[in-house]
Amino acid sequence: MIDVSVFEPDVQEAARSLAVVPDIHPEDFIFQFLVENPSFQSTKDAVNYYFSDGRKSAEKFESLVTDYLGSRSGRSSFWSLPRASGACRVTWRGLRHSL
Repeated sequence: MIDVSVFEPDVQEAARSLAVVPDIHPEDFIFQFLVENPSFQSTKDAVNYYFSDGRKSAEKFESLVTDYLGSRSGRSSFWSLPRASGACRVTWRGLRHSL
């Protein structure tokens, strides 16, 4: 496993730019795969991709839920859910409180 703290400045910047939580689990295999992937020019590019792609996935998820469940007044936006950053894994705790 990699030491996620090594990427802290880039993580903070990318998370702040997308208004997401910057927490990354030390064993997040997606993050590790991206920062070690030679197709990125730099680790900063990989970190930016991690967060932007995670946000895109969360937007798709929110759209699917809205399409199937409709819009409910009083239900908070999925963007206010507690979630892991980057991949934006929605937690059961967050879903339970928002639906």
